Amino acid sequence: MDSNNPSAAAEPSILQSLPAPSKITPYKKANMTRLGAGDSLTSPISINDITYCIKKMKKKAPGESKIGYQIIKQLPINIIEYIANIFNASLASGYFPKKFKSAILILLPKEGKDTTLPQNYRPIALLDNIGKIFEKIINSRLRHHLEENNLYNTQQYGFRQGKSTTHVTNMIHECVKHNSAQGFKTAILSKDVQKAFDTVWHSGLIWKIHNRFNLPMPIKKNF
Repeated sequence: MDSNNPSAAAEPSILQSLPAPSKITPYKKANMTRLGAGDSLTSPISINDITYCIKKMKKKAPGESKIGYQIIKQLPINIIEYIANIFNASLASGYFPKKFKSAILILLPKEGKDTTLPQNYRPIALLDNIGKIFEKIINSRLRHHLEENNLYNTQQYGFRQGKSTTHVTNMIHECVKHNSAQGFKTAILSKDVQKAFDTVWHSGLIWKIHNRFNLPMPIKKNF
């Protein structure tokens, strides 16, 4: 048991309360007609997709469902199949379950800041772990789609696989070296946007998602 995880004590009892595989009542599987087998974005989510994400999961506190890391790691294959059906129903319909959007908000004080001021707290959202698995699968597919179709700005190095700030540093170094050889000086302007994630223009972001990236309708409707 992990003494640092407040949900650890509850997890064994929750796990024991799960019905035996043979006692779970089967239900109709998700309608796959809207899912494209040849489309990397809307191809059916498989059991392997889910188990891969589970293996990559980090030990983090659970959301409202209290379904934590220890439980998910021990889920039997038939439960994972049911989860795959839920994910595929969501993907086919374009409906993202509200339970996956609901979060427990924890406020952490920023070190050395005045704790009487709200802006000096860092909010941490504890989302449902099952929902996070679904998000990770879709996120991986979106990244692949953007890379394969050259939809990223060529100068974007952050949040991209195989690219990092090291590439930017090397690019600047080469630029300075080239200019110096030509007898020119180089000026660098660095800009930092305060509270960038808190002040994102969501309507504009959603418009770009709907109109710039050639996404299929079920994916668009999830935003």
